[in-house]
Amino acid sequence: MGELLSVAQKALLAGALPVKRLFGDELKRLGARYKRKDKSLQTAIDRDAEKAILGVIRNSLFANDCIQAEESGRSAGKTSRVWYIDPFDGTANIPVRIPECTMGLSIRENGNMAVGIVLHPFEMRMIYAEKGKGAWKVPLRLENEKMIIYGDPVLLEPRRAPYLPRLRHMWVDGHWTGNNAGRKSAWLSQAHKFALNVLECGSNIDKPAKIAEGRGHFMFTDAVGGFHDLGPGIVILGEVGGKYTDMFGNEPSPSPLTQLVVGCVDTRFHGQLLELTQKHYGPKSKFGMYKGFMA
Repeated sequence: MGELLSVAQKALLAGALPVKRLFGDELKRLGARYKRKDKSLQTAIDRDAEKAILGVIRNSLFANDCIQAEESGRSAGKTSRVWYIDPFDGTANIPVRIPECTMGLSIRENGNMAVGIVLHPFEMRMIYAEKGKGAWKVPLRLENEKMIIYGDPVLLEPRRAPYLPRLRHMWVDGHWTGNNAGRKSAWLSQAHKFALNVLECGSNIDKPAKIAEGRGHFMFTDAVGGFHDLGPGIVILGEVGGKYTDMFGNEPSPSPLTQLVVGCVDTRFHGQLLELTQKHYGPKSKFGMYKGFMA
């Protein structure tokens, strides 16, 4: 394992401790507030987890790298690397105490994605990938007030989707607003051609990781909160030979124009997914070109 991946894993593991400690507490005690930029919920869980993650990075060999963190924003760096951090994805589940939440970290180097990690603090496992070295999953455990990797990593391998749609599963973004409800309903009305079973995991970061694991066959996200939502999936799905793109078939980029992504491990279906998505979200859609769930 390279030092870059090792530090990235240690950073997310450190951030998982405040998540485990604080989740389930009352919103008032968590200092909950809604952010101005997108009206999303922020609590002490997000803030404390991010602080712990940044502490590990800033005390490593990569202290001079640029960091783009969801809560604290961008900090300038002196290298070509950028770390994208989402300390807690699925914050909307905190008020109802549904532990369907993940943590994500990805690293972009010289304009190319190099590392992607998704940590499940409640399922106690981690999915990670390093460019050119495969995608892996590994179990976690708490030991002496630390979260550690416990057990051997298992290589994730691509799987072909079953022939019959009734045997396939699709993970779909569950966020609905007045800006996406009409077109999303139209999209879902035809998604049965791909899968009869539609699921939602509460975390955009987690969707590509789930299909990379073989826990589903397709994924669709139309409520992108930022590149921190997308970075891990680019590396993880790429390392299992899958496709994870915007509606035009391009790799998602840090541009704010990337407001939608689709993914599949079995690339036979990627073109059909793009066709359906462009029909309802593209420039020729009856709804007009999609500008995001907050547009």
